[in-house]
Amino acid sequence: MKKKIVASLLSVLCVCTPAVQAEDIDKIFENVNNFIEQKNFTKALAELDWAKNEIGKMHVEALKGFFPDSLAGYNGGEVESSSALGMTNIERIYKGAVGQVKVSLVGGGKGGAMGGLAGLGRMAAMMGGQNGQESLRISGQTATLDTRSSRPELNVFLESGGILKVEGTKGFNKDNSTQLKSVAEAIKIAELNKYLSGAGAAS
Repeated sequence: MKKKIVASLLSVLCVCTPAVQAEDIDKIFENVNNFIEQKNFTKALAELDWAKNEIGKMHVEALKGFFPDSLAGYNGGEVESSSALGMTNIERIYKGAVGQVKVSLVGGGKGGAMGGLAGLGRMAAMMGGQNGQESLRISGQTATLDTRSSRPELNVFLESGGILKVEGTKGFNKDNSTQLKSVAEAIKIAELNKYLSGAGAAS
């Protein structure tokens, strides 16, 4: 009987949690409007900073959804995120039969600081890379596969401005670099690019 009560309480809490989060952000914007009516713009701006912080957390959670628990036979560890200079970095280590792979996303979104670098990367890829570099397209996005070092690296330059990296770490070399393509192709890159472009919600 006690187990049933606990299970019921947990289910109610799970259902209520999103509503509480939405209520909090609504309250913040309510505070902003109240302060504006009072012409207390200093506090209104402070509340907007809180709103931006909360929306940023929601954005990070949405991005984490593009890093599934498994990719092309590789199982993911903990998803890590960090922010610096207005850029958000998400990464996850995947382990499989052939070594480990690190998948990371840097930047992205309109006005993102990485937009210029992603654009330069696309141009360089289209012009043809150096020896040991292969230019290709994955899910409609320009990419380069670099096998010049002992750890191969695949960079996908998103039109939204972000750079998706798939790097071979432990147990990788240029002979099994094709595994990186398989991992990248298993990611919902088109949907990720659409989300970062502001054209639709993350699935």
